[in-house]
Amino acid sequence: MKYIKVALIAPEYKHINGGAGIYARTLYSILRKNRKIRVDLYSCNEKISFFSSLKFMIKLQRRLKNKNYDIIHNTSFLHFSDLLVNCRAKRIVTLHSTANSQLRGILKSLLESGKLTFFELQYLMSYPILKILELLYAKKVDMVLSVGKKTLVSHNKTIIIDNAVSLPDYKKDYYPWLRKKRYCLFVGRHLCQKGIDILIDVCRRTKYFLVTAGNYDNKLRKMLEREQIRNFYCAGFVGRKRLHYLYDNCEIIVLPSYNENSPLVCYEAMIVKKPLLCFDVGNIRQIMKNKCVIAENKTDFISRLNNFYKKPFSIDYGYSQKKSLSDFGRNIEKAYFEVLNEDINS
Repeated sequence: MKYIKVALIAPEYKHINGGAGIYARTLYSILRKNRKIRVDLYSCNEKISFFSSLKFMIKLQRRLKNKNYDIIHNTSFLHFSDLLVNCRAKRIVTLHSTANSQLRGILKSLLESGKLTFFELQYLMSYPILKILELLYAKKVDMVLSVGKKTLVSHNKTIIIDNAVSLPDYKKDYYPWLRKKRYCLFVGRHLCQKGIDILIDVCRRTKYFLVTAGNYDNKLRKMLEREQIRNFYCAGFVGRKRLHYLYDNCEIIVLPSYNENSPLVCYEAMIVKKPLLCFDVGNIRQIMKNKCVIAENKTDFISRLNNFYKKPFSIDYGYSQKKSLSDFGRNIEKAYFEVLNEDINS
C-alpha cells in the first residue's frame, strides 16, 4: 500500500461548537503532513443543529457513494454523520461523549442549579432517538478511538488515544485593559452542565474578575446582568491566538463542569502553566497527573478560589506541546494501519 486514503468526517470543522471541533482541526492539520496518508475533509457548512446534522448526513451519503476510500474517520461519535453511508471502507469514529454521559451531566446540573439552557432541553427531548442511533451506529464502526477511559461504549475494538491541542503564538495585545485585572478564566460552552451557576457564585463571592470564552454566552450574561453583577466579561467564541492571550494573562483557570471526559482546557492549562480548579470528573486527574486543584463541592470550589486569590502560584506540569502533538499523530497512524491489518513499516 503506497498510502492510506482517508475520508475525514468533521461536522464541526467550519463552525466550531466545542472540543470536537478543535480536535477535528488538530487532526486534519496533522494528517495533511503525513506522507503515508491522503486525507479529504468533509464538513457541515451550517452551524450545528439537529436539522443541519440531518441534512449533512443525507448529503454525505451521496458524496461518498462512489468514492474509494480505505478509511472513513468520523471525528464526533454523537453526530453519526456517516450512519447512512454504505461502502467497503473501514470505519473509525472518535468518541468524546455518549448519549448517557451527556444525560448524566444535564441531570446533575438540573439537580444542582435547577436550570437548563434551551440547547440542553432539546437534548433531553431527543435523548431516546439519540440512544437508538448510538446503538445502531456502534454496530457499523470497526474501531472506536476514545479520548479518555471514563466515557466508553460497548465495542470489541476500542483504543484510548490521548487528546492533543496547540495554542499558536500571538504578538498583538488583544485585550490591553484586562492586564490591569486579576481575573480567572472559564473556557467552554456556556451550558448549565458546565457549571454556569457556579460561575455566578465566582462573581458574587470572590474578588476575582471573571472572563469567559465560548459559545452560548448569552445565557450567562443575562443571568449576571439580571442580578446586577458587573465584574465579568464574556468574550464569546474567540480564535486560538486570542485564547492564548487570555490564558497567558489570567491567574487561574476554572472548570466547574458537572460532566467531562477529557476536556481540552486541561491540555491548554498545561501548555500555559496555569493552575486549574475543577471537580473530580472525567479523566482530568489522569491527564494532569494530580496537579490540578480538586474541589469537593460548590462551597469548596469558591473557598479554594478565594484562598488562591490570597496566595496565587504557578505550576510547571512538565508538558511539551510539540511532543504531545507528535505522539497524537503517531498513535492515529498506528490505529489506521491496525484497522486495515497493514504493517506500519511497509
